Amino acid sequence: DDDAEDDEGANGAGEDDDVVFQFVLGDDGNTLLISARDVATLRRVVGTSGLGEVDLDTLHRAFSKAATDGVLNKSAFDRVVRDLIPGETLTKEDKAFLSFALSNIFFAFDRDGNNLVDFDEFAAGFSLLSSGSKSDKLSLAFRLFDEDADGFLSRRELWKYLRSFLSVLVALSDRYENMPDAARNDFVDSGAVEATATVFLQASREHDDKVSFTEFGLWYNNGGFMLTPWVELLDHNKWPDVEEGGSAEGGSAESGSADGGSGTVFVFPLDDSGETVLEITEADVNELMRLVEISRINEIHADELVDAFAEEAPSGSLSKSGFDRAIRKLVPGASLDARSKEYLSFALSNLFYAFDRDGNDAVDFDEFVAGFSLLANGSKSDKLALAFRMFDEDGDGYISRLEMWKYLRAFLTMLMSVNTLSQRLPVTEVQTLVDKAAVELTKAVFSSADLDDDGRISYEEFGQWYNAGGFDIIPWLELLDLRKWPELSDEDDYEGSADEGAEPVFEFQLSAEGGDALQITASDVANLQRLNDKARLQRMSPEQLYRAFASEAKDGVLDKSGFDRVVRQLVPGESLTKEDKGYLSFALSNVFYAFDRDQNGVVDFNEFASGFSILAGGSKSDKLSLAFHLFDLDSDGYISRRELWEYLRAFLTVLVALNGGMQDVDPKELVVLIDRNALELTGTVFEQADTDEDDRISYEEFGQWYNSGGFEMIPWLELLDLGKWPMSEGGAADDDDEDESSSAGGEGSAADGDDGGDAADGGDGDEDVDGEPDDESDSGGESLAPVFEFQLTDAGDMLEITEADCDNIAAVNAKAGLIGKTPDELVTSFQREVTSAGQLTKEAFDGVVRSLVPGERLSAKDKSFLSFALSNIFYSFDRDGSNAVDFDEFAAGFTILAGGSKSD
Repeated sequence: DDDAEDDEGANGAGEDDDVVFQFVLGDDGNTLLISARDVATLRRVVGTSGLGEVDLDTLHRAFSKAATDGVLNKSAFDRVVRDLIPGETLTKEDKAFLSFALSNIFFAFDRDGNNLVDFDEFAAGFSLLSSGSKSDKLSLAFRLFDEDADGFLSRRELWKYLRSFLSVLVALSDRYENMPDAARNDFVDSGAVEATATVFLQASREHDDKVSFTEFGLWYNNGGFMLTPWVELLDHNKWPDVEEGGSAEGGSAESGSADGGSGTVFVFPLDDSGETVLEITEADVNELMRLVEISRINEIHADELVDAFAEEAPSGSLSKSGFDRAIRKLVPGASLDARSKEYLSFALSNLFYAFDRDGNDAVDFDEFVAGFSLLANGSKSDKLALAFRMFDEDGDGYISRLEMWKYLRAFLTMLMSVNTLSQRLPVTEVQTLVDKAAVELTKAVFSSADLDDDGRISYEEFGQWYNAGGFDIIPWLELLDLRKWPELSDEDDYEGSADEGAEPVFEFQLSAEGGDALQITASDVANLQRLNDKARLQRMSPEQLYRAFASEAKDGVLDKSGFDRVVRQLVPGESLTKEDKGYLSFALSNVFYAFDRDQNGVVDFNEFASGFSILAGGSKSDKLSLAFHLFDLDSDGYISRRELWEYLRAFLTVLVALNGGMQDVDPKELVVLIDRNALELTGTVFEQADTDEDDRISYEEFGQWYNSGGFEMIPWLELLDLGKWPMSEGGAADDDDEDESSSAGGEGSAADGDDGGDAADGGDGDEDVDGEPDDESDSGGESLAPVFEFQLTDAGDMLEITEADCDNIAAVNAKAGLIGKTPDELVTSFQREVTSAGQLTKEAFDGVVRSLVPGERLSAKDKSFLSFALSNIFYSFDRDGSNAVDFDEFAAGFTILAGGSKSD
């Protein structure tokens, strides 16, 4: 059948008016959205290029001739496109559009970023743009992937086959343009994996390990089109004319989003920090109720369930085929219609695969049956006792730490498998989350319940611990009793979800389209103040903090043990209470783990050091400048597009880590959120600031862009200055006894512009980021009232010198004593170190300062202050980030610190 039923096929109504198609890509919850704009893009591509009139075989032959050894490079792709689409018939605008759109499709298949694509996969996907029916395109692609020409595809070949079509659909959707390449690839890969698994699970096949085109077609036309409706879009006729209504006609795709609400019913923390949570939604409850209603497994006692599966697991391992045989006995199919059978096959298989941790179609019998007992009849205690006996392998009435871990992991795995939110994540990520949570919970149990400290727990000890307060730590165990799951109605009002929290102190839109937002609440501010008060890292300059951690970094990375050693040096424990130590350990580790993107206990050092600098003293410019130098790997004064993305991502990561409202969000979701928004901002910066279009940005260009309006797009950068957090009296970074660490000496550096104020003020000095007057948001005892005000330009740019600035220069004078030198003496001291190119390096500058300002007469605090203040002045002249300054310009400016008159 060339065309599956349209009303059951590709047309999936979305909740947004702009969404034309909405496809859930299998069991992992990822959703492919095609908007009216995407439809218009496809129509324009095939219409303007004329590819929609090109025969499928002609298109394939054209690219096949250009491919070498099974790969196609970008230059060869471009040549074929020029041959197929004569440029003389196109306007300049059409050429630019097609160049971008077609290259975007090519790069969707360039998974290694080397300008090469697998020819078969690319040709299969690119065929979507040609003429011909869906069946023609499916047939051609099948032949491409059938490498041995035996008429069959293996599981891996079918995965690549389906992946090729998904890749081009994602490439045509502008919703995924700003998604990082790795995340987009994972999105496509997981969708193709789910579809492949479903085909092999459901299709009637002659061979266990492969499928023919006929078998695939029969599966598709007998209901597979409901599970992979996006395949319909290979036919151009299935893409609606958006100008005649803006959305596809027909009913929703069967694979669309689940019916029912998505409101939270239960929220359970899975660790002490509350960072990891299990959230059960109304949709989860509805799905579980549907599963037990159709299967009636809840009428079978847990013991009977164990016996049924035990017959199929003689060696302690249960295979998928054994599971299927047991299910057929437990759930007789005679009473079920075809649709119910299909649903149960899918839903129960999903539960099985949640326990298949090695991907080998087999599960640990004890762990699986313990978890699966959730669906059976019986109380929570019945199921806990049964599972305890199963994990008590030697029958002595006790289980070890490892067995307790597996015991808790079994139940948690089952709950996760019926949870739609966790199904959006790759299986390995869910497994890691479950493993970590079970480890933490096992520690909690043994620390309190193992009274004789023999490294094992009896069921009685576990029960006593649970009833004496353990239920507060593992409250989700209550859900083992199906009676604890609510039956939803229109009048539901559930408790258990987290409070929404206080009104935000700051709220920043992270996306130009107004989607993601970063909120900083009063609670977040209070937490930062407590962190400042206890750790007192704001006494250090950004550079000092950087150097402390650099001592433990190796090969560009910092591990958790190295981080911990530095923290112990910086924050002496003897002055802290046990409670303070516990708090700091949690809070600082939380920041570290925010940068541990692969969850392997290691962070990229430059990115971590840039973000962590927010906790140091110093201005926003100090921190921006230091980070810029870190990401300028070749020290040419510029950073690339990727480096700017990492630069912005570093600061956004630490702000998110300090945000209590995001602690309940899965770490992987936060990574995607941060990456997506940093990527969008990077694109905006390059579009507006890279005036010479050399695809790199200098610190000066970034600063000019920021002060010319960029601060409106990235206002959250202002929070790099701790003085901008509205802390209570005495809690800000610039306390009276510490105002050295908040020197204003760098306010002329690139990222702050000439106004000397904060860039987000727009140069007027009247309002801070949140729209409040400066004295409302700047805590500490310093007066910000200007002592001097100078208009610098006709446009109204002002230079203000405040009382705090006067205090800072007085402190520099008093501690450095440079005022005792004449301008000539000061210049001569530095002149000896000038290079033949007329430059003074930072290393040479430091050497001269050490000779001019003997350290033995200074306290450690004074040394720290002068190092920060004088280096800040040096870097304000380092305009290209090369750690070198033009000597004449620097010397002229630096003489302000010398004695002598203005005329001198």
